[in-house]
Amino acid sequence: MVDAEEIHAQVRPFAKTIVAKVSSPASERRLKRIATSKIDQLEAQIYDSTRVANYEVTKYVYKKYRVSDPETFNKRITERLDTIKAALIQYTSALLACVLVALILWWLMRKQVNLQTPLFVFSLAFALLLLVTGSLLPVIEVDARIKSLEIVVMGSKVQFLNQVLFYQSKSVLGIVTTLIGQPKPDAVVVGVLIMLFVLILPLLRLIAKGIYVLSTKKIARHPVVRYLTFELEKWDMADVMVVGMVMTFIGLNGIIKSQLSMLNINSGGLKLITANGTSMQPGYFLFVAYVVFSILLSYILKKTSPSDDLK
Repeated sequence: MVDAEEIHAQVRPFAKTIVAKVSSPASERRLKRIATSKIDQLEAQIYDSTRVANYEVTKYVYKKYRVSDPETFNKRITERLDTIKAALIQYTSALLACVLVALILWWLMRKQVNLQTPLFVFSLAFALLLLVTGSLLPVIEVDARIKSLEIVVMGSKVQFLNQVLFYQSKSVLGIVTTLIGQPKPDAVVVGVLIMLFVLILPLLRLIAKGIYVLSTKKIARHPVVRYLTFELEKWDMADVMVVGMVMTFIGLNGIIKSQLSMLNINSGGLKLITANGTSMQPGYFLFVAYVVFSILLSYILKKTSPSDDLK
């Protein structure tokens, strides 16, 4: 029914017709549109645009703080930080004032034996609060930044303000965790020693003092309780930590100040002004207050305890 030779003879002209049709300008334009659309679809699925991501993050932050431009955002953040710092200073001052009131009450009621135990228990609670807050709040803040950078480019001035070079804020507990997390064995050993002699032993001393005051004479005269209460203070290194933090602050402040002073430039089209914001934080003063208050509590306890209990 079909002549095969006739069909074979038509294959070559038919193929040429197809190639000519595909190679025509109209077909090429159509194939390009199809390929471009498919590539765009694939790009939308796998391409992560940094610009789009930054825009979305910026829009979310601006919406959260109810601002519409970078200048207002920086101003709002500065106001919030100032408010937080002021509140932290107020709470720190209030806590130190409570400690001072406790000492004044001790002095005024030192001859009333029936009030000595409640006063001492409240004083231990204040000492514990000072130890915990002084260990958790930042004790030192290292802040090195470019306050102002002005560059003249093609007659136009470009300015950058408040560019942070280095910032670090650490508490006593933060120092310990940082040291323990280091891969070096010597840093881990130092972190463990600080945790033991600066945090754990002071806590044990406070607990032992509470047991000594509130327990019966039999428990209070137990060798372990008496040792933790009156003898463990020789191993308490909280006062050494206070001195060490002061020395660290003096060293860091001097190094940062000298290094930043070398960056200050004021010549022609370049003006660079640096700022050193290194400072002691409220946590340090609370920790110092704990050390002083703990020494006074030990002195008071020795004075109010019978002499046979100390033997």
